Amino acid sequence: EELVERGNNAYYGRGVAQSYTAAADIYQAAAAQGSAEAAHYLGYMYQNGLGREISLSTAIDWYAQAAEAEYPQAQFTLGQLAETGTGTRRNLREALRWYRQAADNGYALAQLRLGMMHAQGIGTPVDFIQATYYSALAYHRGGNKVAAQLLETLLPYLPKLSTQLEYSTLWALPEHDSRPVGQVYQGSEVYLLEQLSRDWMVVYSPEARKVAYLNTRSFIPQTATAVGNLETR
Repeated sequence: EELVERGNNAYYGRGVAQSYTAAADIYQAAAAQGSAEAAHYLGYMYQNGLGREISLSTAIDWYAQAAEAEYPQAQFTLGQLAETGTGTRRNLREALRWYRQAADNGYALAQLRLGMMHAQGIGTPVDFIQATYYSALAYHRGGNKVAAQLLETLLPYLPKLSTQLEYSTLWALPEHDSRPVGQVYQGSEVYLLEQLSRDWMVVYSPEARKVAYLNTRSFIPQTATAVGNLETR
């Protein structure tokens, strides 16, 4: 958006005199026209006293406007504020709600935080399946080393499956008939996250580096030590 770009130029001093106040004014005009990105930036400026007096309540209002428009970074920020009790009462249930929204919008930091909260039982019962699901998404979106370490810790607690067929197709979430996203071959191992029906399950494949749908009849169980259940996303 043109207004947001003008705000960025003022914020960083690109081609114009650097001015946080001017940037905030421009972002506010853009946010008033419905820009979620500008609303998020304005929230950040109120939170940190850049071109505006520090006001956490006003920052939260602007973050909320951006979050309701499905801006994932604002959703993640609201999750952080709710989790830490910054500018608002500490509320882990609210933090989880915002983190899930950001994670569903593909924000890797939110996916990682959800993985850690489910693994450690922060605001929710310990659930290694949920923790694996979100950690895998975070790792394979951004290669986060913390997510990789968390996955290594979690996988021994999950049901492990091995294919009987020469190869089996992995299908993209959320629709198993949408498009193939990879294959696993005879002898490959996958980890069960959710049994959807007699024919379909959600799995994590370390080899294919995917969380995906897989046809149940392709696989036989090797271990069965699952903890928790994968909730509907």
